[in-house]
Amino acid sequence: VKCLQYWPEMDQTCSFGGIDISVTGVEELSDYEIRTLIAKKCRCTFIALDNLVDQARTEKCVRPLQVVEYLICQRVNMVQTKDQYVYLHRALAEALLMGTDHVWHRQFEEVHSFMIATEPGEKQTRMVKQFQ
Repeated sequence: VKCLQYWPEMDQTCSFGGIDISVTGVEELSDYEIRTLIAKKCRCTFIALDNLVDQARTEKCVRPLQVVEYLICQRVNMVQTKDQYVYLHRALAEALLMGTDHVWHRQFEEVHSFMIATEPGEKQTRMVKQFQ
């Protein structure tokens, strides 16, 4: 064998060393193919939560068990304990019922500085108040 396929099929994702790789396009030419790949740095165990929130938005339903089973096939150490699975359900419920605040990476430093400061006359930071 001279070459093995190291990329995922179209509309699938595979992971290598903390990087998620997905194929977004294939251009077939006479002697070869050009694939467009997207590489994203993985974002911890929260991948299951991100997938479920996306699933809720696109499919209007969620299937936590199936998502976790799929991710465990991709990554051995995904959702290893009952407590993590329970946490996933609670975090998903909060994300879907309460909503999420998205901050673009270029805004993060400014938003973080604002959130760790206190309002005049207050003892707790804005971040602690928001968390509570």
